[in-house]
Amino acid sequence: MRPSLFKVAPALAVVVTVLLCNGIFQAVFVGVAYLAALVVANISAISTRHLEHVSTHPSKPDYVLETFPLSPFVEKVRWVLDKLNVNYAEEPDLGVMMLFRGGSVPALHFGGGSWALSTISNSADIIAYLRGRFGHESAARFLHVDDAATASKIEALGDRLCEVARRLFYYHVLVHDGGRHAPFLSIMIGGDDPRVPAWQRRLAPLFRPVQAFLLKRVFRLNSPTCREKCVAQLHSLTTQLEQVLAASSHNTFMNTAEPSYVDYCVAASVGCFSFNTAYSNGNCRIAGEPQRIRDELPELARDFEQFSTSTLATWTKELYENKRN
Repeated sequence: MRPSLFKVAPALAVVVTVLLCNGIFQAVFVGVAYLAALVVANISAISTRHLEHVSTHPSKPDYVLETFPLSPFVEKVRWVLDKLNVNYAEEPDLGVMMLFRGGSVPALHFGGGSWALSTISNSADIIAYLRGRFGHESAARFLHVDDAATASKIEALGDRLCEVARRLFYYHVLVHDGGRHAPFLSIMIGGDDPRVPAWQRRLAPLFRPVQAFLLKRVFRLNSPTCREKCVAQLHSLTTQLEQVLAASSHNTFMNTAEPSYVDYCVAASVGCFSFNTAYSNGNCRIAGEPQRIRDELPELARDFEQFSTSTLATWTKELYENKRN
C-alpha cells in the first residue's frame, strides 16, 4: 500500500461511516472505523515493506527479520543469523503492532520474487528452519547438539527467566508507584527508536494505552504478590541455570568445547534484564542505559541488583564480548 493510499483509507472509512450512521452512535462508529482503517493500512504497509526488501535482485537481502528492541526471542534469532553469516536485513517495528496484525516477533520473511513472500514466526521455529537450511555448512556446527531433550529444557529455563524478568519490569513501569513511570513503556516498545518507521512512531500514542491495559491483564501486574513472586522466581531460575554451568567442564550449557545455540539462547534471555549494553547490537535503550534505570527507577534497579551482578550475568557479558561478533 502506497503512502497516499495509507492516508486516504482512514478518511474513506470515516466518510462511509458518517453516511451510514447518525444519531448518538455516530461518533463511536466514526472513531472505531478510523482506528480499524489505520490498523488495516498499517498491516498492508508492513507487508509491502517486506515484499520490497525480499527479491532476487543481487543488492537485496535474502531474508528480512522483523523485530522490536525489547525482545530476547528476536535476539536469539539475530545471534544465530549473524553466526551463520546470513545475508539479512533487520526491520524494527513498534512493539504494539504485533497486537493488531495477528502475529508476533521475531518474524523471518523470505521469498523468490517480488510478489512471493514466506514468513516464519516464533524463534524456535525460525531456528529449526535455519538448522535445516544451513545445517550442512561448517558455520552451523553450533546449531547441532547431542542431547536435544536437555537442550530444550535449558532453553525453556532461559525463556521462563525472561518471562519473569519482563513481568517484574512491566510491574515497575506500569503499576508500582502509581504507574508514574509509564512513559518508559514507549522506550520499551521502540517509540523513540529512530530505526522504527516514522509513521509507526506517530501512531504510538493511539495504541499505547491499549497495550498498557493488555500487559496488565496478561502479566497479572495488579496482583498483590506480583513483585514478591517475581523476585523469588528470578533468584530461583538464576540459581538453576548457574548450577548447570557449574557442572560443565567447558563453562557451556551443553558442556561443548565451543558455545552452542543453547548458550546464545540463554544469553539472549539474560542480556537485556542484566543491563548488558551490547544487547541488541547496542540498539536497546533499556539495556544500554543502566545508569538511567538506577536514577529514574531505583526500586526496579534494586530488585534486579542481585540478578544483574550474578555469575550468570557475568557469564553472559563474557559471551557477548568474546562470541557475539
